[in-house]
Amino acid sequence: MGAAKQGASDVHIIGRDEGKLAAAKLEIEASSPATSCCTVRTMALNVMDEPAVRSYLKGFPDDSIDHLVTTPGGSARLGNLIANERTCADVRRQLDMKFFAQLAPVLAAGDKIKRGGSITMMSGVLSRRTGRGNDALAISNAAIECAVKCFANDYGYDGRMVRVNALSPGMTLTPVYGESEQMKTYQAKTAAKVPLQRNSIAEEQAHAVLFLMTNTFVTGHVLDCDGGHVVSP
Repeated sequence: MGAAKQGASDVHIIGRDEGKLAAAKLEIEASSPATSCCTVRTMALNVMDEPAVRSYLKGFPDDSIDHLVTTPGGSARLGNLIANERTCADVRRQLDMKFFAQLAPVLAAGDKIKRGGSITMMSGVLSRRTGRGNDALAISNAAIECAVKCFANDYGYDGRMVRVNALSPGMTLTPVYGESEQMKTYQAKTAAKVPLQRNSIAEEQAHAVLFLMTNTFVTGHVLDCDGGHVVSP
């Protein structure tokens, strides 16, 4: 929606739920300034299905995508890998849900990204403040942050100058967490731990993504938008 507000003329959104995609399409179109018309295209697609992702992106002409943003990040809820006697297959499931689900479009985009364009991936605070009981998710976040440093070189040189970065958000209040009392208690504890004494809202994370999309001298960077989580005592 932030891109539409800034005058983007063509926005593509991908997700598994056609109903949510339709609602998002209407919201984005409504946010577009009266002086510009934003066309919003939707595609119901599971990004864990790499062949489907490649087939979809193959339909775009070379040098036609200005910015690619990847946001998949579900939790497999594996907890403490040792105490819960998890297996490599369990960890692979988490990597599929967060790391490979974002890696697939980044690899498939290839020559579709315009010279001077950008790619923004999504990691999370657990990569550097792991705590206990979030092992596989922390590993997935760390893999994403390492990947953007590699891809900043792979996509940057040879005249391409495509910027690749990651946003590392703190706890952000979105419907994905549900409304259970247990979750509300967890979110309250999380807010109390950070210097700003609150959790983020989605608009703040979107603002950070727009910065990474539009600042033309930032690449290979992990931007923390976490209320001070990584510096908290």
